[in-house]
Amino acid sequence: MYDMSIEKGRVLKVINKTTELSFLEVLIKGLGVYKAVNYNYLTGEIKTGDKVLLNTTAFNLQLGTGGYHFVCSNISSNSRGLNDKKGHIMKLRYTPCQLRTLSVEEEDSPYHDIFTKDYNLDGYPVVLIPLHSLLAPLLVIYKSYYPQQRVVYIMTEQGSLSIGFSKTVQFLTKKKLLDKTITVGHSFGGDLEAINIFTALIAAREVLRGDLIVVGMGPGIVGTGTRYGFSGIDDCFTSYAINIIGGTCVFVPRISFADKRQRHFGLSHHSRTILEELIDFPVELILPLDDRLKKQLLACNILEKHNCCYYQIDGIVEKLFNSGIDFYSMGRSLEDDPMFFSTAGLAVNRIKELLGE
Repeated sequence: MYDMSIEKGRVLKVINKTTELSFLEVLIKGLGVYKAVNYNYLTGEIKTGDKVLLNTTAFNLQLGTGGYHFVCSNISSNSRGLNDKKGHIMKLRYTPCQLRTLSVEEEDSPYHDIFTKDYNLDGYPVVLIPLHSLLAPLLVIYKSYYPQQRVVYIMTEQGSLSIGFSKTVQFLTKKKLLDKTITVGHSFGGDLEAINIFTALIAAREVLRGDLIVVGMGPGIVGTGTRYGFSGIDDCFTSYAINIIGGTCVFVPRISFADKRQRHFGLSHHSRTILEELIDFPVELILPLDDRLKKQLLACNILEKHNCCYYQIDGIVEKLFNSGIDFYSMGRSLEDDPMFFSTAGLAVNRIKELLGE
């Protein structure tokens, strides 16, 4: 069964506004004042005093949406969504919120011809991250070495569908640590839209001329505490796409010795499932030098299957601390969980080696 909780509210204040979305303070009569998000692409402009319909489902369940309600409709306005992209590809298809976009590979796209030919990445490295919170430390380290090179982030559809919801992407773009974005499948709001991960990878390299290509989900992934029941399993399919199209998959595993949950202690069971069972070709596996981790890896077949690349984390941790950026994931900071964040930065070491630098 499904459930959607709807409440009527009134906008008290527009806290912050970007092209993609507006952060609001809304009053729900008899319940109180709450934070809310309006997706400008979907429900148009919004202003103080507007009456709105709010989806309160995730907030009521205390899920990890940052404590937000979401605007379904602006009752006070006839304003249409702000999507001005041409084309005929629909995202959020066959829902009341479906929107039209120009996909990079479709016939009306100026880049269409690129996708009509055989293509191969010729071994070029593509970094695959398991959590959105690892994007920032990876890019901070990369740009510390290559400030002028272009970074392209491909966001898949297993987390937030709107890239505009990601404060991390907003921040990294503003700080010139992230140059361009591509949203895949039903995710939307990137500099380019792509129908699937194969065409996104081609676009990242051939259209956006990415020197570093990173693929990962947006914020808000799903986990159930079961072997296969987590949205991060999407990394398996992405790794195959990278391999099939001739790229080199640089896999950043989820590693933490600060997480108190046994299944996520050390190498997370999410990464272990993907690496042990689901990927049957060798990837470039990024690993910090740590005796506890080595002992854990010896108990499985990961060392035999993949190209395990070990590096010291000390220099990476120092660079992250000196960046002046606050890194957080699941309530833990860089100081709380240095190995988690620094593992992403270690990927830059392997990229340099693969490119012969």
